[in-house]
Amino acid sequence: MDQIHAGNAEGRHLLVALLLAAAAVNTCADGASGDGAAPASTEAPAAVGGAHPTRVLVQFKAAAAATARAQAAQPLKGLQLKRLLGKHQGVDVRAASAATAGRGPAQALPADASAQRPPPPRLPPPLAFTFTARQSTSASATTGAAKANDRNAATFSSTTNQALPWWTLDMKAARKVLSVNVTARNDATFNQLKNVEVRVGNSLPGSTAATAVNKINTLCLSKSGQLVTAKGKSANLVCSGGAKSGRYVTIHIKTSSTLSKATLSLAEVTVKLQ
Repeated sequence: MDQIHAGNAEGRHLLVALLLAAAAVNTCADGASGDGAAPASTEAPAAVGGAHPTRVLVQFKAAAAATARAQAAQPLKGLQLKRLLGKHQGVDVRAASAATAGRGPAQALPADASAQRPPPPRLPPPLAFTFTARQSTSASATTGAAKANDRNAATFSSTTNQALPWWTLDMKAARKVLSVNVTARNDATFNQLKNVEVRVGNSLPGSTAATAVNKINTLCLSKSGQLVTAKGKSANLVCSGGAKSGRYVTIHIKTSSTLSKATLSLAEVTVKLQ
């Protein structure tokens, strides 16, 4: 009787082939001669590929040994491998296939391998969700600057009645702005949107003359007169002369000696970047 020890990847490969050959030889012998010869005996191995693989002793009839050694040089695959593993090894077919194809030692996989997979990585939020808004003043607690950047045209921001009221979007880094789309409130106050300027730059408006909103950053567009003609309508303000670069996009109403104070109220503001 030939004996094979399966204590490493090469031995396991040979063992799988020998088991298959033995099963085929015994089946043919039992069917043809009826001599009642006992099938090859095995001692079932522990999980294949473990830290300390069990040594397995398998005995075969001499007639099957030559065939088994020849088959050991070829990797098992398909239905042959699946049947053999299911009967003798109890090891996931994918693991044994990797071993027999010479890609390294086989590793026993759990029945539900998908349960062991790590969860998919969490994607960062869309860029616009990281922007924050602020305004010169707030008329109430429910009309803060963020209401014009919440993707809900039913809400709105509103300043108090003041000189040079402004609203700005902090994009967290300098970006190239192509245009700004402004949506008016869906009520009678839409006509407050007039004499509007859009500026882009790296400075926030301040309270001094030098940092006044109409003195800082680069002018994107200045629009005299009524911005929209009906409530709830939008106006797309394209920067003249091409994209303007900066961290802050600021909208303000130009006041003058004839219009010393105004209220800036916005339903939605979206910025198109280059």
